[in-house]
Amino acid sequence: MKWIIELYGGLGNVEREERDQHDLLALWRKCRTIFESVPELDGDEALEAVERVVKDFHDIDKNATSFRYSKNQNGAMITLPDKSIDLQNVRDIMERVDNFFHEAYLLLSDIVLTQTEEGSS
Repeated sequence: MKWIIELYGGLGNVEREERDQHDLLALWRKCRTIFESVPELDGDEALEAVERVVKDFHDIDKNATSFRYSKNQNGAMITLPDKSIDLQNVRDIMERVDNFFHEAYLLLSDIVLTQTEEGSS
């Protein structure tokens, strides 16, 4: 999401993120603004699906640390919910999310390239 914001924020008048920003929901909102500025992506059902996944991860781990570190900044062990996790399902969902971002990146790249070519004509 940071990469999309960095490269294509101008399409949606979205400012770049600080490098240490890890709030997934805030990052998603900026990406969504960019995506909604593009007719081909605005209203896409995939936007809603990806948003649900981002919100789920945000709700579980608001600081985006639990899945990356074993201890918090104070040195205390991070605990995850005491529930089973269907890793196969998580993998499948994350592959779909990755595909969405890859396709969005290609579309945004084409749009910027076309704008650049039209501007130099």
